[in-house]
This record gives sequence, structure tokens and C-alpha cells, in this order.
Amino acid sequence: MAFVVKNLSKKGADMKTLFSCAILGICLASTVNVNGVPPAFTQLHDSSFKSPTTQIFVQNTTCTGSINLVARLESGAIEYYNGTAWQELHNSGWGSSITRMHVDWSTGAPIVLVGLSLGSVEYYVNGSWTEFHDASWKAPITQMAVNWNSGDPHIVVALATGAVEYYVGGSWTELKNTDWDAPVTQMSVDWSQTNPRVVAGLGSGAVEYYVGGTWIELHNSSFVSPVTQMSVDWSHGAPNVLMGLGSGAVEHFNGTSGTWTQLHDATWGCAVEKMSVHWSNAKFPSVVLGLSNSYNASSNVGSVEYYNGNMWKQLNSTSWNAPISNLAVNWVNGSPATIVVGLGLQWSTGQKWITGAPLAVESPTYVAIYTSSNNTWTTTASETNPISAMGVTFCSSGWPSIVYGLGVNQANFYNFGGLGPDAYKLFWNGR
Repeated sequence: MAFVVKNLSKKGADMKTLFSCAILGICLASTVNVNGVPPAFTQLHDSSFKSPTTQIFVQNTTCTGSINLVARLESGAIEYYNGTAWQELHNSGWGSSITRMHVDWSTGAPIVLVGLSLGSVEYYVNGSWTEFHDASWKAPITQMAVNWNSGDPHIVVALATGAVEYYVGGSWTELKNTDWDAPVTQMSVDWSQTNPRVVAGLGSGAVEYYVGGTWIELHNSSFVSPVTQMSVDWSHGAPNVLMGLGSGAVEHFNGTSGTWTQLHDATWGCAVEKMSVHWSNAKFPSVVLGLSNSYNASSNVGSVEYYNGNMWKQLNSTSWNAPISNLAVNWVNGSPATIVVGLGLQWSTGQKWITGAPLAVESPTYVAIYTSSNNTWTTTASETNPISAMGVTFCSSGWPSIVYGLGVNQANFYNFGGLGPDAYKLFWNGR
């Protein structure tokens, strides 16, 4: 079921009521007006998928109201929304969950590559699926990078065993065996040369670099914490690396000098859950982090931290008490002009969203939008389920177009790109 609240006609209506009404599916085909400004809200799907959305891929949009997307579900199903209707690209019959997925929109219709927890790799194009690799690796795929610009995709996958495999020309080559004794938890691949260059962050905290057929250890496991987020700048020859750890520490590697610098220690007490990095010619990059409680319970759960290349600033209070499950940043002139975050559920055990019966919920969740021009946050109405996936496009106006999925897989779409700043504020302040 999909419906739209648009062409508003009833002035002075309460926006919070409209918002809740739309989510509950009551306002089908209703038309209401708030000072002549539409809220531009659409519910794209109700909870009938019966599985949480774990990832959303949005086709580039003009931010005029229609949107195409592919949703990955926890059940293993893949659903495609073409702007008007939903189509199932694959059901949940893999016999395995999807651990990694990429979508290419270059032909208009989605081309999909998935890695499964059984270790197989599956490819969808022109309405049919092809198995690129079976389950003989016998390990979940933990990371996957794809070069779509070479005709048939070139692929690097990393496994929970630590193995790294490379696909090109219809065949696979092992780049690394399993002797790291740790899973690859983060990975970045440079496709600019004939053979890919790879930086792998491990569950042990070690960082490894593959170039010219050889692996070089950039750091051993002395961080004693898994690499949870990583960004690599490949533009200076040797890679520059910025990574966040499960301990909350943030570490920077200068590939030219071969030196590591700690940009933040572990005093946050929370894992670096999400990260956006702006690389420049400055000594250190600019960074926005979202903290979680994946590894530690802390009063800093849900904190959003900004590093301007010199010092850290907390952009929000931690009263959300919910981990940052999704993060998108619009960088303008090296600064975060707009930040969109989705909040996961804060569990009594200190765990984030898990499959199965939920534990006791300590706080509601919502999508929050930060604008640096006035240093303020605005939020959607609270949800009773986690923001489990989010797709964001920053429109030419600077305002975001947002799709998010809930733990019960109710997909919602907000498009502020066609409104202006005043309309945007009117909509949110009208709540």
C-alpha cells in the first residue's frame, strides 16, 4: 500500500496529527493544507513485508516528489520501487541472509550484486539472477566493493575468515588466505590502476594494505579494538586512512610519512557506529561521527561529534539515548552544512537492533536533521521501531530528500528539496 498526503487544502491543521495519520495509513488520498505549504510526505510501503529493512539504495533523484529505490530486507528479500509500484526482485528463498549489497543505476533499471552469509555471490541484471560464486567459501561475506565501470562488474569481497577474493573476467583469484585469524570488518578499494589496491580493517584492530600483489601491515592489533568505520583517501599515491574503533577511538594514518596519529581516545565509551569524512589537502580531514552502544554502554550513546581538522565539537545533546544507526552529511566548503541521522533503539542490555523478539526498549527513535546555519536539530515524530535503514539525497536547495525503513519495514519518504528553507521550517515547526 502506498499513499500521498499532498495538495493541502485545510489551513491551520496540526502537523503532528497529519504526520501520525499518514504513518498509520488513515489519510489515504486526503488533502490538507498548512498555510498553503505541502508537507511532501509519502508512505511508500506499510509493514506487510514482515521483515525489517536493512539497507536502502536510492536512484539519483531531482527531488521533485517521485523516487526510485531498492530495499534490502532482513529476510533476504529484495524489493524495488519504481516511483509508483513495488516489484520483488528476489524472495527470501536464498536460505541465507544478505550481508552485503550494491546497486548500479547506470542503465535506469537496477543492477544488483549481493553477498550472502553462506558466502555465495549473486548478480541480478535484466530480470534474471546469476550466481557468481557458490557457498564453497563457507564463510559470511563481511565486505564487498564493486567497480561498475568496466562492463561486467569487477568485485573484491572479504570474508569473516579474513580471506579476500577478487573477481574479474568471470573467474575468482584469492588475494589473501585466512591466516590473519580475524574478520575483515571494513574495506576500501581503489580501482584506478590495472589491479585493485585494498585497505582492510580487521576485527582485531589491525590494518592491512594490498598493492602490487603484496600485503603490507599498516598497523598491528595493538589498538585492541575492532575497526568499525573507515575512510581512505587514495588521491596522494599511498593511502591516507581515517578509522573509528569499537572503543570509540579515532585514528589517522598518513600514507606519505607512514605515521599514525590518534585524533580521539576511547573516553567517549561508545563505538564509532557511523562516519562521514571530508578529505582535503589539510593535515587532517574533517569528520562527523555518530556514536552507538554496539560494544559499550555509555551516557554518550547517540552523540554526534564533529572534528574540523583541529578540534572536536559535540553537535547534539545525548538526551536521545539511542545509537546513531544511519548518518548522511552534506559537506559544503569542507564543513557539514546539513546532517541527517536515524536513531536505532537503545536496548536495556546495551545491544542495538537484533533479529527476533526485541528486548526492553528504553527510548523512542526518529530521524533528526541538523543545519549548521542556525545550529539546530529538527526531528520527525517518534517511532516505536528502530530506523533500520535510510537513503538520503541532498537536493540543490540544500535540503535533504530522505527515505527510511523501520524495524517493522514501514518505508517512509520525505522530500524537502522542492520546498525552500522557509517551507521546510514551517513544516517542521508546525509539528
